[in-house]
Amino acid sequence: MGSPYGALAGAKLRSLASSPRLLMLRSAGDVVIVAMEALAPLLLVSRFGSIAGWSGPEVVMLIGVARTGEGLALIVGRGIDPNTFGDTVRLGRFDQILTRPVSPLLWLLTSDVELRFVFRAVAGAGVVLWSAHSLGVLSPGTAAVLAAAAVSSAVFVLSTLVIGAAMTFRTVEGSDFALLLSNGGMGLAAFPLEVYSSALRLIFTFLVPVGLCVYVPVLTVLDRDGPGLLGPGLLPLLPIVLGVFGGLSLLAWRRGIRHYESTGS
Repeated sequence: MGSPYGALAGAKLRSLASSPRLLMLRSAGDVVIVAMEALAPLLLVSRFGSIAGWSGPEVVMLIGVARTGEGLALIVGRGIDPNTFGDTVRLGRFDQILTRPVSPLLWLLTSDVELRFVFRAVAGAGVVLWSAHSLGVLSPGTAAVLAAAAVSSAVFVLSTLVIGAAMTFRTVEGSDFALLLSNGGMGLAAFPLEVYSSALRLIFTFLVPVGLCVYVPVLTVLDRDGPGLLGPGLLPLLPIVLGVFGGLSLLAWRRGIRHYESTGS
């Protein structure tokens, strides 16, 4: 017998495939958004010369890594998006999930697969490849570092969504804080950390490790030094800090379930 998670994800994928026109329209929107976001720094650099000393293709690489990771995370993360999960809790659907002999978190991750975000991830990856080729740094080694950065960014986004879902057990209406961390964090990482204050750089590198997920790997690929303590030498810390962050998100989820009160629906 196959995994119930695989069966659930497969059913969702089949339902999405039944309306390909809608899927393609929504997917095209994601591709256009990533392309326009990548075009913006190129236009800025053509006017002002650089962004905090970074060339247009270098900034585009940051954007591509961030959006690739975000796309990968949102393929399976919509079920724990705080707004979506708020409806799940408020309408009593989470009570039904708890009655199933499966992990509630894995059930939520496989119950709302969004194929259109595959296109966001692919568009982001295309932007990364273009920038690496333009900068002359494309090689198997750099591709491996950039791929690891994209996967790390996906783990970061999923972890923030899990934290938001855990907070929703108490707030019910969803947590804007988690959306701020995930969306805002990826938006912040799309620009060189040199443009931010030293306090923000430390916060978004070690406490909220979006800088470690995006900025530090790109520094490594470009063989650049960052401001202050930031630099390629921090790359080995990425799995450690991200692992702690992910572990804290799972701990928050378990505590949220433990304090969850049924809606009675």
